[in-house]
Amino acid sequence: MLQVDRRSGEAFSDLATHRVEGMATLLGYALDARAREATEAARIAAAHALLVREVDHRVANSLSLVAGTLRLQARVVDKKGGDPAPLLDAAARIGGIAMLHRHLQRTATAGSAEVDVNALLRDLTHDLATLLQLHGLGGGLAYEAEPESGVLWPAKRASAVCLIAAELVTNAARHGGQRATLRMKAAEREIVLTVTDDGPGFPPGFDPETEGGLGSQLIRGVAGPGTGRIAVARARGRGARVTVRVSLDPA
Repeated sequence: MLQVDRRSGEAFSDLATHRVEGMATLLGYALDARAREATEAARIAAAHALLVREVDHRVANSLSLVAGTLRLQARVVDKKGGDPAPLLDAAARIGGIAMLHRHLQRTATAGSAEVDVNALLRDLTHDLATLLQLHGLGGGLAYEAEPESGVLWPAKRASAVCLIAAELVTNAARHGGQRATLRMKAAEREIVLTVTDDGPGFPPGFDPETEGGLGSQLIRGVAGPGTGRIAVARARGRGARVTVRVSLDPA
């Protein structure tokens, strides 16, 4: 309803009345159009969120199938006296990416381009610990975070954080001791990941920027621009400590 009053209290002329009625009609059309646009935008956003979740679900299933196929092939190679390690490594990485897609599907908020990095890492750590124990690797995996909530990053960079975390944890389980701890600390425009284990540690003179295998190359490729993002040291007492600074800005 549109109400128009005159200060003088006098009645409007017929011409003025027609003009006000015309303005009210145009305003009504504009408000109706805006309401329809808002409703349509909400519908499109909901449909897009549903599509993204469905894509993540299908990608995760497809990747799990590929990882399973690689594990089966590794068994065949092992029975024939070959080295199954490269196939098992590939299966583990692909399986980790599949796991990540499932977590993204669960933690992504409808209509939001950001995800909770803490929730992703916490769930990922739990699933990785279970997966590693099934393969006889590692005796325990702990997760610590600072802060414990409210770390929201774009999904693409949050995925990079989780890929690096999975690689670090898997390496610690393979080459370290029985227990490992993943720590996440959020800083300005970057997240610092640290994994410590109780294994034998790195050999003297090991340089993470120039040495290491495919895992190290993957970490360097997605951590962010610049060098010096990976640091290694001996943990207190016995074991290794690896620290990776992951930039919010893509490499």
